[in-house]
Amino acid sequence: MLKAWHFKLMGAVAGLIGGLVYYDQVGCLGSCAIWSNPYISAGYGSLLGYLGISMFVDSKKEQSENDSSHS
Repeated sequence: MLKAWHFKLMGAVAGLIGGLVYYDQVGCLGSCAIWSNPYISAGYGSLLGYLGISMFVDSKKEQSENDSSHS
């Protein structure tokens, strides 16, 4: 069974790939602070993917299930 952090990691990887694709396809030629560098673009994409998935994954539920299984 996939845990909450698996989904968050997949969101971060998808965001990283999305950031690189955005840099490659749309990008900006030197005047944009975020999208003109592929490393920064990938980092922001990864952060957005992680945060986007985190809104939908309930880690409190998983934590309470783990706590009750140890009792």
